[in-house]
Amino acid sequence: MSPNQCIRRARTVLGLSEQETAARANLTIYELGDIEARAEEFASAIPIQNALRLCSVLDVSIHEVLGIDTSPSSEHIPLGRYVELIREMAHLAPDELNEKIGYETGFIQRVEGGSIDLLAYPVELALDIASCTKSSPSRMLNVLEQAFRSSTPAGPL
Repeated sequence: MSPNQCIRRARTVLGLSEQETAARANLTIYELGDIEARAEEFASAIPIQNALRLCSVLDVSIHEVLGIDTSPSSEHIPLGRYVELIREMAHLAPDELNEKIGYETGFIQRVEGGSIDLLAYPVELALDIASCTKSSPSRMLNVLEQAFRSSTPAGPL
């Protein structure tokens, strides 16, 4: 099932209107409409924190929406440190990874140092980082979820 179909199905199963869902997820009705209309919108058009908030509202996991098998992890690692570890394991210099993902010089260093919050960028970027470092997309999503939980007030995700 494509991400847009999964989102639409979850919303209708819960009996939520588009307006109610958008308001709860802190999205505009137009953003939600685009997400439900096009398969690629969920991963490419909204920040990770909004994608995770939408999943929380709809009581679905981001793994399920993206069709990525989940491997549960109780280990907590800071997001920047995780990016640094997978980059180093792939034997890539920061600028090599910047080039592979199509971002400016210094971007990865700022992510690793914590001055750029990866949660504010599209899911697609995080999956690109995982792909370019040949690391697990599921593990990347787990680390993103942990970072999101630690940055938001307690509540279901």
